[in-house]
Amino acid sequence: MTNSILNTVKSGIIDKEYDVFDDELLIWINAELSTLKQVGVGTKGFVVNGPDETWEDFIPDNIEARNLAIGYMKIRVRLRFDPPQNSALIKPLEESAQEYLVRCNYQVDPDTTFDE
Repeated sequence: MTNSILNTVKSGIIDKEYDVFDDELLIWINAELSTLKQVGVGTKGFVVNGPDETWEDFIPDNIEARNLAIGYMKIRVRLRFDPPQNSALIKPLEESAQEYLVRCNYQVDPDTTFDE
């Protein structure tokens, strides 16, 4: 199944057919892709320029890491682009994003240890 990274992220924020904010969303998407790459997830040098780049292109051979990366990306871009009006909701979303990021890293490097 091929999933556009841009459209997947947009689905949690705005209608995927509404492209007025694509340039701004792409800035945040690419910033978060860099974060994923720093923890060992995804193809180095990968950039999303529009709806044609897919999750399978970014993470071709690890479906578990791909699914975790999707969850991470949807939360992080939403927090940057359209944060909840209720500030009490921000901390749980940030904690969820951090957990996704840790699990992504563990998925590509199972020998990773995390200090509590």
